[in-house]
Amino acid sequence: MPELSVEERYEEDLIPALMQWPEKPADAVYFIHSDQYFRHKPAAWQMQFLQTVHAFAARQTGPVLLSNQLDDSFEPRAWAGYAGRQTSMADRYRPQLEACLSLPNLFVFDLAELVLNIGAAQFYQYNLGHLYQMPYTKPAVKAIAGELQQQLQWLQAEEKKVIVLDCDNTLWKGIVGEDGVEGIICDNNADGITYYHFQQFLKNRIEEGFLLCLCSKNNEADVEAAFRKRRMPLQWEDFIVKKINWQDKYTQLQSIAQELNVGINSLIFIDDNLFELNATSAMLPGLTTLHFTGDYKDFLHLTRSFHFRKRNILKEDRQRTELYRTEQDRNRLLGETGDMNAFIDALGIEMEIGVNDPKDLERLSQLTGKTNQFNFNKQAYTTRELEEMIERGWKLFSLRVSDKFGDYGLVGLIITRPVVENHLIENFLMSCRALGKRIEEKFFHEVFLQLQNQGTAPGQFIFTPTERNQPAQNFITILTNDYQLSTIAGNIPERL
Repeated sequence: MPELSVEERYEEDLIPALMQWPEKPADAVYFIHSDQYFRHKPAAWQMQFLQTVHAFAARQTGPVLLSNQLDDSFEPRAWAGYAGRQTSMADRYRPQLEACLSLPNLFVFDLAELVLNIGAAQFYQYNLGHLYQMPYTKPAVKAIAGELQQQLQWLQAEEKKVIVLDCDNTLWKGIVGEDGVEGIICDNNADGITYYHFQQFLKNRIEEGFLLCLCSKNNEADVEAAFRKRRMPLQWEDFIVKKINWQDKYTQLQSIAQELNVGINSLIFIDDNLFELNATSAMLPGLTTLHFTGDYKDFLHLTRSFHFRKRNILKEDRQRTELYRTEQDRNRLLGETGDMNAFIDALGIEMEIGVNDPKDLERLSQLTGKTNQFNFNKQAYTTRELEEMIERGWKLFSLRVSDKFGDYGLVGLIITRPVVENHLIENFLMSCRALGKRIEEKFFHEVFLQLQNQGTAPGQFIFTPTERNQPAQNFITILTNDYQLSTIAGNIPERL
């Protein structure tokens, strides 16, 4: 058999390697890179490659990154009706791509976007590439490395929840207190289009589950007038919390986090003033700050930040602003009643508990990754890992809550697993918006009764204290005193 070239070995080895690669722990991240714009493998090979990637990713529980640079490989085509390379590639490989993207742990590494930004002529060095199998220029290597680093950090970090915005020279050009409502600029003309498109970008983030807030040194009446009198994409009501005064911004950012019951590291703060960004970063470790310059190229770069990306967007995400708005209504009711028992009675809380319900798994997976404050064991699980728990005889109790103000959505999870003659509580977590109404107490009591009636009442629970789960720590006393449960502290079993 003749000796294979490097490129032929690449073609022969990659697909079998992926097919034979074993399942690895969930903390393993795979980057599968095959640049067909350079290699030009036949379409049949590329289809088989995508099918193999799908099978590979389906066996893994950890994230898989896949480069998206496909090609038509010089195959014949009629130019009449040809929609261009990118559209043609999307159509040709659509079934294989849709299968890959249906997997919750597979994410695209957008190599095609990097090539578009730099330009193919500046991205590839074809002669050296074919000689040494290193087809990229130094700018391309720098861009790939930078993008890969950001995407890996994003996969390992908690998603952002709140975007906090300055107003003057950020949401519009000009200073409303000096230029007046009619003097600020935010429109489709040259001077205002950066700000207009930025507001459109932010408006769409609401649909992804981000909460928008204002933090501006200004007179509130001027800012409100700007939103109500000028036709801009964002409206006054789009902002869930508004801190518009002359106090230090870091104090206002702390207040926003407390009011929304989220950590500082859940916030993105965007301002045109570098002094404010540096000051708030110094005073609030963990805060993410982004500089808005008003330059359109900088604006496009800002919108591509991984801080704005969501791994999945569920029904609860699209309703998040409204959910927080109804929570503000509940807080007003609490202020009016002045008594916690009367407040809870007035809410008319209703609970629905599910057990091992397949339709809940995607949202439960999201909860395990996002919930921090009331979380016995901070450990994110994929939907596949939750399915495996059910297959092993574990119980996943899910909680939906509603009251007279509206639906909270799916907000709670208790995971138990059989040990000897009873069940061990593997984890107990609740969304922060459901806390403070004794819902967690009622939820646990109902789950305890269900297990007790089945003769498998829990006797122990696993708990790992963190800097952020103090609300969960406070709940331990109820479990130990009222239910005589004992804790297994800091002992998290190996992942499935």
